[in-house]
Amino acid sequence: MSYFNRLKSSVIKKSSFLHILRVGMHRIIFSIREYIYLSFSLYMKYPKLIVYDLAKFFYSLFRNPYRKLRRSPQSSLLKEGNVYGETPWSALNKVSREFGVTSQDVVYDLGCGLGKVCFWFSHILRCQVVGIDNQSTFINFASRMHRLLSAQPTVFFQENFHETELSQASCVYFYGSSYSLKVLKGVLIALEKLKSGNMVISISFPLDSLPDGDMLFYTEKSCDVTFPWGKTKAYKNIRK
Repeated sequence: MSYFNRLKSSVIKKSSFLHILRVGMHRIIFSIREYIYLSFSLYMKYPKLIVYDLAKFFYSLFRNPYRKLRRSPQSSLLKEGNVYGETPWSALNKVSREFGVTSQDVVYDLGCGLGKVCFWFSHILRCQVVGIDNQSTFINFASRMHRLLSAQPTVFFQENFHETELSQASCVYFYGSSYSLKVLKGVLIALEKLKSGNMVISISFPLDSLPDGDMLFYTEKSCDVTFPWGKTKAYKNIRK
């Protein structure tokens, strides 16, 4: 290996290390801030949130959802875009208020994972909620926790996004920050079934930025939200 190649390799490794360090520091700072915020606000007002968090924490010690998806046949982001991520309670609280989600809404969560978003809209906002995910272990955990903790019934289905019937939904939550374009196109096809005027909450990008998305949706408003991986925006997309 030549001197210049060794130098280039060293610079790349250093850059990768600094990036990992920055991400790690942000996660630590975020976790501290989120815990302080929850301890003096949402946990006090809605104590079942901390019960849900604790149950999810102990579950993840033995069945880490990130590891679960890495083992699955569809795990490659480049091949299928099948990834795992969760929305913090603080972000859900802000999005709900900013975008006017009410107990009258029928909310579908596409990619519900362990059911955190579903629990928020069901238990806190008293919405009718349907969770969709293609992982049976996630669906089983979410169903069990909702039966134990939420007085409001929640329905969960194990299926792929493009198979989901959304004609009954008035609000769809889609945390699609890391999904591949292939998955996003499938989601957009499913979202065509929404009635005019209904809402889709998306994270990190508006739906009208996707190919042909502007034919189906327009962005009514957005708000800043913070995730463990950094700051981004949530978008309120309205079906045309």
